[in-house]
Amino acid sequence: MLQFLEFNPYRKMSITLQHIVQYNSNFYNIQKLYTYQEENKTHSIKKHTDTYINIFHNTRWRYLTNIENIWLDISCSGKGTLYLYGHQICKYTNTLGIEKKLLASTPVDSPNTPSTFRAVLNDCYDFFSFSWEYKKNEKFYILEAKYTAAPPLSYRPVQMAIVSTTYKRPKDIHNLVNIYKSACHHSPALQQSTHLFIINNDRLDKNIQTLQDNSITILDNPCNMGGAGGFARGAREAIRKGSFSHILFMDDDALVHEESWLRSICLLACLKESFYENPISGAMFRQDRPTFCQTMGEALDSNFHRILTSGEALLESSSEVCSFLAAAHHTATQSLAFSSKKKTHHPYAAWWYAIFPVSIFQKYGYPSPYFFRGDDQEFGIRIGKSPLFLNGICIWHPPFGEKVTLLRQYLGLRNHLLTVARHHRHWKRLILREVFNKMSRSLANKDYESAAAYLQAVKDFFAYPRIPQDGERLIPRLQTVISSYQNRTIALPQKKQLKPQAPHGTWIYSLAVWLSAGGAFIPSRLRRPYAICHPQQISSSWAAQCVARPNEGAGRQLQTSLAVKLWWKTLFLLLRILLARKKFNK
Repeated sequence: MLQFLEFNPYRKMSITLQHIVQYNSNFYNIQKLYTYQEENKTHSIKKHTDTYINIFHNTRWRYLTNIENIWLDISCSGKGTLYLYGHQICKYTNTLGIEKKLLASTPVDSPNTPSTFRAVLNDCYDFFSFSWEYKKNEKFYILEAKYTAAPPLSYRPVQMAIVSTTYKRPKDIHNLVNIYKSACHHSPALQQSTHLFIINNDRLDKNIQTLQDNSITILDNPCNMGGAGGFARGAREAIRKGSFSHILFMDDDALVHEESWLRSICLLACLKESFYENPISGAMFRQDRPTFCQTMGEALDSNFHRILTSGEALLESSSEVCSFLAAAHHTATQSLAFSSKKKTHHPYAAWWYAIFPVSIFQKYGYPSPYFFRGDDQEFGIRIGKSPLFLNGICIWHPPFGEKVTLLRQYLGLRNHLLTVARHHRHWKRLILREVFNKMSRSLANKDYESAAAYLQAVKDFFAYPRIPQDGERLIPRLQTVISSYQNRTIALPQKKQLKPQAPHGTWIYSLAVWLSAGGAFIPSRLRRPYAICHPQQISSSWAAQCVARPNEGAGRQLQTSLAVKLWWKTLFLLLRILLARKKFNK
């Protein structure tokens, strides 16, 4: 039977696996990810740590590491009661159930001097957590709590270079620097084992150099090489110094808690030898919905399209957290188990938070000069290593829905075609299908600007070695091309109630769009006046005179001359793809 025992924390050497992080209102409004409390009829308050940040995923730690003895160490003062809980996954027919069991409890009465307790955790439960309870008219404080272990035989010291690329985001990069400095102040061990490299793509911004100190290096790129160029520069500089074992790629506009870095370093130090070259991938939460996990695992399917393997979960209760982490662990272990067989999907670590050992770059090279969009996917396919996750290793990112631009559409298609041509056996078939679908949707929705961006992406795919890689030349060049294909919008009628059309996105409608050039070849009297639909659904939009998305006040109008011009250019490029020969080296 487990029990709390008073002990001397300095009696035996141990390593900290995971700190219990209590809610800090100065960081972010995400209390439910740290602790939550209950008030009962006995006029007492009970606080719990079975949350995404603080629950101890026992199964996951023991799967990834050789750790044997694990303890929960708690330092507290005041008057109250400590409780230790075990959480067991119960598998039903199609769902996962969670059984929470009280394992131990102990009263605490030390108002003047702190008391320290230790509980030895066996491997009979999937998760562990603890709670503390005290009466409202009394005080009870948790001074420090952490899960610790004896160092395994495979324990290795870790030196991690944190690389972040920035371009005209002074507020975001100052925030990242402040978080890093604060973390180093609180944890001297973190300062000794990390160094922050900031790659500045805006060479005109000289104020950023004032952030440099002994633990922060600012590197100015001669031009804007995008995220991929910045990360590649940072990785080269870190490896050139020769003192780092791992490199962390992290977005400059992401919010991160210092515990993510600390937990990452401990996991890397304790990994089994079979996982030495696997990257660590951080979960991505949304800044506008802080308790919503957007993604914790991503992969490319057999056609190299992004799929979500774990994510889109609201983590505000113990059962939600345990079920989510258990399912993610099952998915991840299945991915690792079949890594040596024929793959149906390709997991990769997204670069909002991704840690790679230095040996990966020495063996497989640096990120491709994709500027941004798809660079992390191509690198993940190239190295062929399934990323590892652990709860509490995460960031909060701005929602990507706010970042839809023509440049992102252009880079998304161009870089996708480059990745397919480089790594897929049936590259020509996939490229033909992708270009046909993109152009069909754009013509159906009368979005000629997007169609022009996609066409330019295909042209630049063929001429990629001669295309400028820096933003100073790439962006104006794209803007010049798109300026000849401006969308024409008109206001939608107010009196008539317009409703979105029902989706019917089949290949028959795509073929109809193509044969009619998005409705341009259909006589005007046969076209419907308006259509409102999602841009992915073309069944009701291809033969309309004006197309709008739901909740838009204006629609894009059919322009016959532009539609026909784009149609002919697309036909020429499809024929060029069909006759192309592969010239990409793996």
